[in-house]
Amino acid sequence: MSAMSLVNETSLMCYQCGRLYEPVYKLDENQYTPLLGSCLHSICVLCFSSLHTSDCPICNQEKAFETIVVNQSSLESLKTLREYFMNQENSRIILEIENINKGNCSQCAKDNQKLYVCKCCIQSKDSLKTSSNGKLIILSSVETVSFFCENCYKRSEKHRNHDLISIEKIENIEDVIQMNSILPVVHFNESFFQEHLDYFGKTLSTIELIRKKCEEIERIRCLCGIHNRIVAIEEANLLKRKILFYRENLKEFLDSFEKELDDMEEESEEKFHLRNVVHHLKKILQKVEENSGDWRLNDEEITRIDDEIEVRMLRIEDDYKKKSIIKVEEVDGYFKYRALIQELENSSKQMEKSMEKREKMRREYAESCQKHSKLISDLSGAKKKLESNKEYFNPTQYENRVYYIDTFHDVIHMENEAENVMINRMTLEYNKTKVRRQYAELMILKYFPRKLNSEGLDFFSLIECFKLENQIIEI
Repeated sequence: MSAMSLVNETSLMCYQCGRLYEPVYKLDENQYTPLLGSCLHSICVLCFSSLHTSDCPICNQEKAFETIVVNQSSLESLKTLREYFMNQENSRIILEIENINKGNCSQCAKDNQKLYVCKCCIQSKDSLKTSSNGKLIILSSVETVSFFCENCYKRSEKHRNHDLISIEKIENIEDVIQMNSILPVVHFNESFFQEHLDYFGKTLSTIELIRKKCEEIERIRCLCGIHNRIVAIEEANLLKRKILFYRENLKEFLDSFEKELDDMEEESEEKFHLRNVVHHLKKILQKVEENSGDWRLNDEEITRIDDEIEVRMLRIEDDYKKKSIIKVEEVDGYFKYRALIQELENSSKQMEKSMEKREKMRREYAESCQKHSKLISDLSGAKKKLESNKEYFNPTQYENRVYYIDTFHDVIHMENEAENVMINRMTLEYNKTKVRRQYAELMILKYFPRKLNSEGLDFFSLIECFKLENQIIEI
């Protein structure tokens, strides 16, 4: 079986008691129906019935469980998993449970051992809590839990000086064993809503990049750094324009989601998720507006950058058309898409090559400085020695020797300055390649922004897949 895809928010286990909502290796009438809170935490119906208020017992959000909503996604996922395990793999889970009951160590395979789990490793993943009866509950995580005997733990480098927990103190041991079998056959993906949050969350990280770029501009003071300073200012302005594109797209998504939310009459799992993403998108927008002083651009700068975006887009699109055997595009925007893919690839390679040259030159400059430092030290020692033996030379001889030492010192200094100028030139070239890449990113945001719906060909998603496959990171 290929890995089953589940979204990260899918809860297979109750956050409160650590029980699987349904066993996956046997049919069981005692179904612990999962209820979803408006905070998106899930608890089983038994834990819900013991609540004294409608507040979430996990995050304490008020009235999170005021409306009863069944987490259908979790039930459907468990049903699919049970079908898989009942058909071919349930014997493995049954054997695991029997082995634990026999005290079989998963490391040395000896029976009749007192078994433990590593408390430190489980706590580091925030997966351990105490139940009302004092026993411990292990909640699901992305990693399996190992059951070892004490001798195997003592021999383990990974668990050196870690605290142990006897499995006798674990209340949901059977559910943990089932999760150990589930995790290898599932793959957790981001949900549709989480993808939006991650994408628009880039706006905040871009603001931080602008701050760092402005600090860099302030550091560039020397004459040979003037051109670098100009390019750095342009980089900062392009980042600011990027934020404006993000902000515009974010507002469009928020308006659409809020209208969709208003149209939903009954509380449901989908409505809870949608309300949650609207809440977080509003927080992102609020932070963007609060930091507007960092990214504001005047109308003249916006117009200048937008004109340059159009000029560059026309140029790369025309270049692609000339080389392409396809002369008529059947899908509107196809030529722009193909041209942008090519520009992303070319600009990334150029930037990487330029960075390698610059770093190589920096290393060579550092090595050269070390050698020159020794020479300067030797020259300084020679000059002091010459001064202490001045009486052994006539004035002309003495002045000539001082002149030779000072000239040699000046030559070394000039060599250092020349190499430093070359590094500044290489930095300028590198920064220019970054500007080219930034314009490619801006062209994507202008012509292929993130789509609200899946109607038509989604060039934005195709470009994102291309960037992921070719390890092209955003700058």
